[in-house]
Amino acid sequence: MAAEAPDPKTFASWEDAFQYPIAAVRGMEKQLRNDIDSNREKLRSLVGASYRDLLHTAESILEMDSQMHSVESYLGNMGVRCNSRLMDKKAANLRSWDSGIRSRGTATISMGFLRREMQRSRRDG
Repeated sequence: MAAEAPDPKTFASWEDAFQYPIAAVRGMEKQLRNDIDSNREKLRSLVGASYRDLLHTAESILEMDSQMHSVESYLGNMGVRCNSRLMDKKAANLRSWDSGIRSRGTATISMGFLRREMQRSRRDG
C-alpha cells in the first residue's frame, strides 16, 4: 500500500478507493467533497449568469415588440395620409402650377397667384 494519498479521479471504480488505509480514504473523501462544493458553486454561478442573460434577452424582445407596434402604427398613419389618389391630385396641381409659371415666362410670382394655388391645393387635397 502506498503512503502517499492517491488521486481519486484516477480510479476506475469506487472499490479501488478501499485498497488504501482509512486515513487515505478519508483524505480522498475530503478532497472529493471539496471538489463537489467547488463544482456546485461554479455551476450555480454559470446558471445564474445564463438566467440573467435570458432575462435580458426577454426584456429586449419585449422592447422590440413595443417598437414594432409603434412603427406599424406610424406606417399605417403614413399610408392613410399618402394615398395614391391624393398624391395624383397633388402632382397634377404641381404640373398645373409649373406650366402656369412657364407660360408667363417670368420667374416672379404674384402673391395672388400663390394664394389661389394654395387654396386650390387645400380644396383638392
